[in-house]
Amino acid sequence: MVIKKGEIVNVYHCFHCGAGGNMLTLYADLQGIYGENRYLKSYWMIQEELPMGIKESRIRQKQVLQREKRSRKKLAEPVDYEQRDHVYREMLKLLKLSFSHKADLRRRGLTEAEISRMEQLGYRSICAEDSVSIARRLIRSGCNLKGVPGFFVNWNHDWEVAFYRKNSGYLCLAWSVDGYLAAFQSRMQVGCL
Repeated sequence: MVIKKGEIVNVYHCFHCGAGGNMLTLYADLQGIYGENRYLKSYWMIQEELPMGIKESRIRQKQVLQREKRSRKKLAEPVDYEQRDHVYREMLKLLKLSFSHKADLRRRGLTEAEISRMEQLGYRSICAEDSVSIARRLIRSGCNLKGVPGFFVNWNHDWEVAFYRKNSGYLCLAWSVDGYLAAFQSRMQVGCL
C-alpha cells in the first residue's frame, strides 16, 4: 500500500526489490502471469475468484432459472372461467369500495349514480393487510383456490390473494365474452386506504 499526500493510493511498491504497480500488476506477479494480455487475464481471474465473481454469478443465475422451472411445474393449471367467476364473486362479497376510492372516482368526473353502478358491478377496494384473511375466509366458505389466478400458497404455507402494498387500490373487473368474471385490473393508489 502506498500513501501519497496523506491518502491511500490503490498501488503497491516493494522497498526490497523495487517492484510496484496497481492491483492487477500485483495479482499478475503473484500468479506468475506474463505476456501481452496479463492485465486482462488477471482481471478475469480475479472476477472468477471473488465471492460474487463471474463464476458464482453464473452459478446463481443457473440456480434461479432451475428454481423458476421447478416452480412453473408446481403451478396448478388455471381453472375454467366458471370456477374463476364463482371464487371472484365470493371474494367481492368480502370487500367494499372505500370512501377514499369513491372520492377518487368523483374527482375523475363520475356521478354518484355511476359510482353506485360500479359498486353493483363489483368494483372494490383492496389492501395488502387483508390478503391472507380473504383467502382463509374463501376456503371456509367452500371455495377451492387452486388454479384460480391471483391466489397462491405463500412461504408460510397459507393461501393468499396477490394484494400487495405496491398494487393497493381498487379492482376494475374484466369479463369474458361468455359473461364470466374472468380477471381484475387494479387501479393503483399509494398506500392502503
